[in-house]
Amino acid sequence: KVKAMFSPEYYVFESSEVLSIVNRLIDQVVIPVSLLASFSLFVAIIVISNTMYLSIIDRKREIGIMKAIGASNLTVLKNLAVENLVIGAIGGILSLVILYMFFVGISLILQIGNTPISFAILIGIFMLSLFVTVLASIIPAYNTSKIRPLSVLRYE
Repeated sequence: KVKAMFSPEYYVFESSEVLSIVNRLIDQVVIPVSLLASFSLFVAIIVISNTMYLSIIDRKREIGIMKAIGASNLTVLKNLAVENLVIGAIGGILSLVILYMFFVGISLILQIGNTPISFAILIGIFMLSLFVTVLASIIPAYNTSKIRPLSVLRYE
């Protein structure tokens, strides 16, 4: 009935049409942003893994000395895992602080009442950073903990 009231040069939207248009626009924005975020997460995992691997490989002499004075493979592995877990926790906390400040800034700019990020998402990001850090450090630490101390100390 409303469409019949207006001339053909005007187009009348029904609420369902407006909702479908808005949903399509949101999908067009959210999908590329999600892909970009996924790619960034993948790159971050690669960078964290590479950094942890190189830091453990560079410490072969220290590990060789620890093993020469009687440390077992498990002791070396625990030592490296705890150290890298602390590094991952500090990195995770710093990333959460930066992320939260970013969302607060966006909320102030867009004049949104509250911060549009939930506490569960922040905890999930923190746990993911810890998991990636521990996983990235355990594999090279396990391989490095099996080295023979004499072979390392001989060449250093």
